[in-house]
Amino acid sequence: MGLREANQRFSAAIKAVRSGRSILLTDRGRPVAVLNPVDDARGPDDGRTRLELAGMLRRATREGRMPACRAVRLRGHPFGETLRAERHRR
Repeated sequence: MGLREANQRFSAAIKAVRSGRSILLTDRGRPVAVLNPVDDARGPDDGRTRLELAGMLRRATREGRMPACRAVRLRGHPFGETLRAERHRR
């Protein structure tokens, strides 16, 4: 299905996907995307598992809330002053 047709018939495309069909979207005849139905068998954990396997997420080692962060005082000039000076230099 071309992008223009998909735009004009979006509701029909979604209806087809809901019924289990996959729809290939094309731009000037070139494939650019696929609309697939969501697999209800996948749990809410599936996305997190994918991110974890990709090394983009690390699971918590303990249950519960994270401890509150404490502000750390750094040496040097305040960031706002440094930023203003850099902007003024340009």
